[in-house]
Amino acid sequence: MRGSFAVLLSIAALALAEAAGAAPCQKPRQLKLQWGAANGIGQLVYVAYGCALPPGCPGKDGEPATRLPMKVTVRSGDTTLFEGEMKPCEGETCRSVNSGACAGTDAHKAAAGMVKVSYQRQGMASVMARLRAPTRKPSQPSGPVVATLTDGSGWSTEVEYQKCRFHDRPNGAILLCR
Repeated sequence: MRGSFAVLLSIAALALAEAAGAAPCQKPRQLKLQWGAANGIGQLVYVAYGCALPPGCPGKDGEPATRLPMKVTVRSGDTTLFEGEMKPCEGETCRSVNSGACAGTDAHKAAAGMVKVSYQRQGMASVMARLRAPTRKPSQPSGPVVATLTDGSGWSTEVEYQKCRFHDRPNGAILLCR
């Protein structure tokens, strides 16, 4: 009984946070932002667990609950470290699929990268995003690093990483967070 009450409180807190803006994910896993001087392209990979479900849940099997375009922004304080967007496109390299409705997974793939949203039994989602986008060289973070994902239907998640290491090199930079 105690566990189910805690789950209800957790869901209520997520609903309130979502109404106020981006819902925070409860378990940030990792973030890696790599930038190369040769091409000026930033490559971002991040993983987070315990995110709020999108408004499309419960959905139908085969129809993604999340929608393109998807925008990912990584900030530290007032500084934007990365901004990338996956736009809807056509062709073999672009796909949006769902397996198992909101008890399964949404996967979106486009030229800019891939976003996978897995739906867990506890009424939460996990997010794995891998994107590439032209960007300026990231700077040393000043405080926590926050990654925000917003989809085409307005669903938004926010992940805060407290522990980060920054490696600045002449030919590039790498930001690693956990």
